[in-house]
Amino acid sequence: MAFSTGSPLHFETGKYERKSVFLPDDEYGRALDTLVKACTDILLTNDKGEFLLGKRVVEPQPDWWYPCGGRMKPGETPYESASRLLKRELKLVVKDEDKRNKSEGGRFSGVGHYSYLWQFRNQEPKGNGTADISCVLTTKLSREEQDSMDATNEEYSEHKWMKPDDILAGD
Repeated sequence: MAFSTGSPLHFETGKYERKSVFLPDDEYGRALDTLVKACTDILLTNDKGEFLLGKRVVEPQPDWWYPCGGRMKPGETPYESASRLLKRELKLVVKDEDKRNKSEGGRFSGVGHYSYLWQFRNQEPKGNGTADISCVLTTKLSREEQDSMDATNEEYSEHKWMKPDDILAGD
């Protein structure tokens, strides 16, 4: 099945059995040396047209202001991944019926797909870096969601709403 245009496209050729596997750091480090990691990043907006960004404290790119996001898990659609990451990073719960593209009645819209090569990573050996492909989505948070979100986590020192012009100016 393919989702409607309006990116990202997702295809399924049958039933995929999801496996919940957590690799120890040394194995995950070896995997990062041999594979490109798939990620989902979410540009969250508010009624003022601002974006929520967090100041990272971990590799890759500590001290960068960055949107919510992280790696996808096997078997997830980009929308399911985004929903899981919003729960992990901001304690926001996305209803099952909203875990789709906006063109299909869901809450997410596609922004684009990007390739990243990071010099460093959080896992040993840190200097080996990592390569990522990111599916970037966007969604607007309601006032209620903004008031209820909890941005306390170990990957970011702080979060703030930023105007697009301030982001582009590097402020």
